[in-house]
Amino acid sequence: MVMQAYKRMVTPTKSQARDEATYLDRLSAARFASIDLRGLEPQNLTNYRDHRLKVDGVSTATVGNV
Repeated sequence: MVMQAYKRMVTPTKSQARDEATYLDRLSAARFASIDLRGLEPQNLTNYRDHRLKVDGVSTATVGNV
């Protein structure tokens, strides 16, 4: 998986490595993370955003402009 390789090779070089690793773990656990990039559609990301807003109760600033 691309995100896990990035986490292993690049994230440790960053000043906020711990925060980024946590963020990448959350993204990796999301349903859309298992979709092949060629099959990823905007609706997959919209569903993730909506889930974060409604179920996880995060603010719109947290999920950004997906």
